[in-house]
Amino acid sequence: RRRGLGISTVMYGVGMGAKAPLLDKAGAYVKIEADGSVTVAVGNTEMGQGAITVLSQIAAEALGTKIEDVRLAPVDTSRVPDSGPTVASRTTTVAGAAVLDAARRLRARIEDAARELLGADGVEIRDSTVWPRGAPGKAVPLSEVARWMWAHNWDMGATGWAEGAPVDWDPDTGLGKAYFVYAYACHIAEVEVDLLTGEARVVRFWAVHDSGRIVNPTLARGQVAGGVAQGIGYALMECLPSREGRIEGTLMTYRIPTALDMPEELVIDFVEAPYSKGPYGAKGIGEVPLMASHAAVANAISHAVGARLREYPALPEKVLSLIKERSP
Repeated sequence: RRRGLGISTVMYGVGMGAKAPLLDKAGAYVKIEADGSVTVAVGNTEMGQGAITVLSQIAAEALGTKIEDVRLAPVDTSRVPDSGPTVASRTTTVAGAAVLDAARRLRARIEDAARELLGADGVEIRDSTVWPRGAPGKAVPLSEVARWMWAHNWDMGATGWAEGAPVDWDPDTGLGKAYFVYAYACHIAEVEVDLLTGEARVVRFWAVHDSGRIVNPTLARGQVAGGVAQGIGYALMECLPSREGRIEGTLMTYRIPTALDMPEELVIDFVEAPYSKGPYGAKGIGEVPLMASHAAVANAISHAVGARLREYPALPEKVLSLIKERSP
């Protein structure tokens, strides 16, 4: 058996980019209910990436409410303007910015109401509680302010809007800024190759990402771990052969990685360089781990066998052929 190390670096554009700039926009509607709970409506979909949690966190932080008091409404573009597709690692960056815009507008209105209700020049709001500035002993639940707003016919909702910054990429020359912001990553894989069978497995893996401020570290780590798993599958086993234009095999024979295919040691870390136009400095992360992970695995195999892997997947027979190329 022989081990090899592979490194990959990625500079990944967040959002639709210069090919579809008209889709890099998002709307949001945030409303405080009479019981003090908050409803958030957005135009982008939860598909397992954790958008509900992250967008709820952004709204809760901006409003000063507990996250458990925030509910995301079912996605429906009749509630908010068309917000573009849920793709391109853009939901946190663009939809999150729209939620933040709406929440800040609504908070200003809530603070106005609280000043009238409490007879204070200034107020503080935190953890769904409101008090006159400098007098936390006079705190009241946010629900009391919400009921006062409802009883006095105040507008209890606000809309928000966000869009990607203009890009100037020239498709004819390939020059210019193709995306309004980029996420970055560096992955390192250690792979062990059986020189007799050609089997390769990832034994250790390190992944470091710059996706701006990480709103939810647990979910972000899950995104990276999932992307690493996808990359391992892409590089080592996922194969869908075709012959004369017809796909051979079925999903029963299409191998994907399981927990047993993950490395024994997986280290994930973040370099948080805040993006000034992202919600609390956040950038996208969804697709970035996959883009980096498979290349690191392929480079590690190439290092282990001493020959360049140029085709996926690295099935045992393919790796054996590389080994034979290097044999005297």
